[in-house]
Amino acid sequence: MMRLHNILGAFLILGLVGCSNTHTDSSVSKSTDSPSVKQTVSSINNQLKDSLQHALAELSTIEQDVKSGKFDESNTIFSEYHAEFHSVIYPAIISKKGQKYADGIHSNCDELETALNKKEPSSIIKSINTNKKNLQTVAGIYGIPLT
Repeated sequence: MMRLHNILGAFLILGLVGCSNTHTDSSVSKSTDSPSVKQTVSSINNQLKDSLQHALAELSTIEQDVKSGKFDESNTIFSEYHAEFHSVIYPAIISKKGQKYADGIHSNCDELETALNKKEPSSIIKSINTNKKNLQTVAGIYGIPLT
């Protein structure tokens, strides 16, 4: 009788654990569909969109400064662009496409910095165009329309 009691107790405990896991799993799946999670994803996409648009505008400003021979101003704007790239855009690239892909895009930022430091207008313009295309590609990966 004692053995039967132990077996029944074990089934009861396993049944409760099973119910607990089932409950946890269903609550997890429901929590990812909650409005707060969707709002967070939307907020992140809005932040990324703003950063991408701002980065494109900064690249255009750098281009205009270089055409006007304002290399010091272009370096200042590049520093802002590079900081924004690292804080928002780079992590977003890593999350969707991985570290290797993100590093490839980042290398184009480095090329732009090198060209700016050497004050090579043709290399700068070429690198700006590459960086703009990269930002537009990132926008496409996230389904973000850019104006």
